[in-house]
Amino acid sequence: MSTTTAAPGHVYITGIQGFIGRTLAARLRANGSVVCGVDRSADPSTGVVAGDVGAPGEWQDAMRKRGITDFSLCMVDP
Repeated sequence: MSTTTAAPGHVYITGIQGFIGRTLAARLRANGSVVCGVDRSADPSTGVVAGDVGAPGEWQDAMRKRGITDFSLCMVDP
């Protein structure tokens, strides 16, 4: 039995330019989601703002402007 789930409308990804974030963003965009996020360097053409998620900043304003009110982060130690 196969099930499908509709892609979320808007997604905000932390670490969007990293290996996992970049792959996740591409898949979500291909399924119709509007994707933006935060990373160490900005890329306005793809909706990426520069920021440190460990400190308040512009990245939080960018989330709010898109109506995103919940945020969850998992830190992974290399």
